[in-house]
Amino acid sequence: MKNQQNRRSRLGQLQRTFQARGSIRKIMLGVGIFLLLGGLCWLGFLPSALAEGGGRSVGVVVGMAVVLFFGGALSLGVYYVHKKRRVEVYENGLVITTWRGSATFLWDEIDNVEKDHVHVYLEKRAPGGWRRKEKALVDIRYTITGRDGRTAKIQSVENAAVLGEIIERFV
Repeated sequence: MKNQQNRRSRLGQLQRTFQARGSIRKIMLGVGIFLLLGGLCWLGFLPSALAEGGGRSVGVVVGMAVVLFFGGALSLGVYYVHKKRRVEVYENGLVITTWRGSATFLWDEIDNVEKDHVHVYLEKRAPGGWRRKEKALVDIRYTITGRDGRTAKIQSVENAAVLGEIIERFV
């Protein structure tokens, strides 16, 4: 803990912050709210199901509401995880923050940086109706290893290529 505070004090001025991709956060927030509202709508059917005598229809209504509430809670959990993810670049190092906590790396304490390209293959139609698969870059992931053996992964951040250029310049 004291070593972490010592590193933080030597970082210098904040240069740039890289946030998690906004599209993932926005989608998960929208899906979570939609599912929670859907669960509330299903609970709205509960009084009419009870008025009809209950039975099987009450179980269906409550079951659907529970499933929708669970899905909404899961989506909002994913939103929270992505909202907390960021990388702060300082003069003398960087801080990688996730929902679990943060890791501080000074430039001179970084032993290795691995860069992985994540691709998907999209099916496209060529002129004449022929189909072809096209390779598309989706994400760039970095794994940083410190001289003390600590590792941290950076993934799904906006402007990942720019972040990689900054890391390569200092390491």
